[in-house]
Amino acid sequence: MTRRMADRRPAIEDSHILADYLTALAQLREGHPGVPVAATVDRVTGHLRAIMASCAESHDVTPYLSALQRLGPAT
Repeated sequence: MTRRMADRRPAIEDSHILADYLTALAQLREGHPGVPVAATVDRVTGHLRAIMASCAESHDVTPYLSALQRLGPAT
């Protein structure tokens, strides 16, 4: 997936997917603070960094950088 980012434009759908994931994660953290989320946060962080590296020269990476900041620590 991330290798193809260089060949396509980031779309508004990316922002929707990220927003939905971040909302679900925030609700989980708030409602069930003991549930381990480190694995999913680490995985998404890795994907976002790979996407940013693939498209940084040709696309605005602000949505991905913003999502990384909102993810917070894995724990």
